[in-house]
Amino acid sequence: MKATLIGLFLLLLFVSAACTSTSAQPTPQATVAPTRAAARPRAATPSAPTRATRPTNAPAPTRALGELKTYRDEFAGFELDYPAAWNMTPIADEAKQNAVIYAVTFYSWQPGAGGGEGVPSGGTKMDVVVESSGAQSPHDALAKRKQQFADAGLAQKVLDEQTWTLPNGIQATRMHVSGTMGESVEVVTALHGKTLILGGVGDFELVDAIARTLRPLPASTADATAKRYYNAEGKFSLQLPDEWTAAGPMKMENDPQRPFNQYVLGTNPGDDGGPDASRIVIADAQQWTPEQFAQSQCSVCPAHPFEKITLGGKPAQKTQVGGGSVSFLMTWYFVEHNDKLIAFAIHDRETLAPLENVITSIQFQ
Repeated sequence: MKATLIGLFLLLLFVSAACTSTSAQPTPQATVAPTRAAARPRAATPSAPTRATRPTNAPAPTRALGELKTYRDEFAGFELDYPAAWNMTPIADEAKQNAVIYAVTFYSWQPGAGGGEGVPSGGTKMDVVVESSGAQSPHDALAKRKQQFADAGLAQKVLDEQTWTLPNGIQATRMHVSGTMGESVEVVTALHGKTLILGGVGDFELVDAIARTLRPLPASTADATAKRYYNAEGKFSLQLPDEWTAAGPMKMENDPQRPFNQYVLGTNPGDDGGPDASRIVIADAQQWTPEQFAQSQCSVCPAHPFEKITLGGKPAQKTQVGGGSVSFLMTWYFVEHNDKLIAFAIHDRETLAPLENVITSIQFQ
């Protein structure tokens, strides 16, 4: 269900502009997916391209963009140029933080009274969509996009598909798509674990020329985003400290009837272990409660109270594990997401003090 809703959102966003309007003014687009939706796995069945995919450098623009403005998205870690005479409908930073998917719209006409999503005659509209999909490569992002075509059921057909190398070296796929509500072009790629889709209607050459300017932010600006760790099983991400990586999943079967997966974080997580290691645990929320898990970590330790908090916009809890006859005392955090209990203890290995900047950086997909 979640994947289908996202696919419909994207398809309607791009192709609804085929309706004609003389006073259209796009409105900001952001959505948060249902927290407990579970999509039934299905094999991707997107329509095959009518012509073979062909690799190429992104072609030089045949339509000059003229005087330019630059749009920068520090949350997603990219920027691009667009004609200075165009208008833009931005998304607030707070909405980006909380949305599974959001879109920034660029359009060539002057907005008038009234609303709607149509493109007036001679106009061009481009939506830059950022989806927290956990895409690890441009190929992965393309596969996810084609799965959305199949799930949405709107008879999307890829008329032409090209593999591009943008001037800055980013790999992308440019598709000419038709469906029940019109035609559009999409340039699909991945950056920092997110799927980026630059989709447009109207003058396709203008859309292509804008897409060619897509580039990652300089390392000094995008550094925090680039170091995000994405957990595909739990569908969340964290900003890890410099030089930290993750190892796992490791199946833990201390209770064979209730196994769970564990991930170890640190500078050398493959060799780290013991109770003082930073860890993430993903368990079945129907089998484990936070209280049961905390007790399982130290059966001889005294029970500590649980405190209700909020993490990544979701209700969460935290408690301490240890103390009494045990020499360590560390803080564990718990949140339920997509029927999973996500538990983690992320701390300084010497002091066991929680790394609050890492913990509060969590984002759910």
